[in-house]
Amino acid sequence: MRVPRSSNNGSHHHVLSARCCYNDPATQQVIYGGEKALLVPRAQTVRSSACSPKIERLRNLFIATRAVAESRLLVEHNKLTTAHHLLSSARALLKQSVSAQEFVKGLESELVDVQWRVQYQHQIMQQQQQQGVLVDENGEPLTPTSAWRAAEKLAKVAVTKKSFNRVSDLHGFENARF
Repeated sequence: MRVPRSSNNGSHHHVLSARCCYNDPATQQVIYGGEKALLVPRAQTVRSSACSPKIERLRNLFIATRAVAESRLLVEHNKLTTAHHLLSSARALLKQSVSAQEFVKGLESELVDVQWRVQYQHQIMQQQQQQGVLVDENGEPLTPTSAWRAAEKLAKVAVTKKSFNRVSDLHGFENARF
């Protein structure tokens, strides 16, 4: 790939030349492709504040869609405060643009959903504290059945470790004659 240095001749486009090469799987020879010239607009024209409404709308759509997708993923992993912060940041960023009102409304509805989940989680925790219910690390209440399951898991781990130790108990008997 060849990228020319910027010149001060006032041209609005750069020419980017690209050429590929690959190994042919049948002959194991290196095959060189032809050179292709691409016109690349100057970075200042793309980043200008007076960009087209279509580009601004696509940018806003990308910000909103990405924020919603990532916040939903965070909600699935029970990271509600991080999801709320992400949506709030995206909303503040989109509010700077006049043409982003439809996307701001979508983000606000997602924010309401996350806030509802946070409140619901707090209510459940308060109810459990009032009832004196003990919970495990997953937030599930400790019951005799859950304690029994935990004991079974520990017993399986102990049996597995014991079976590994049996192999080492036979050390030194490899050459023994029985």
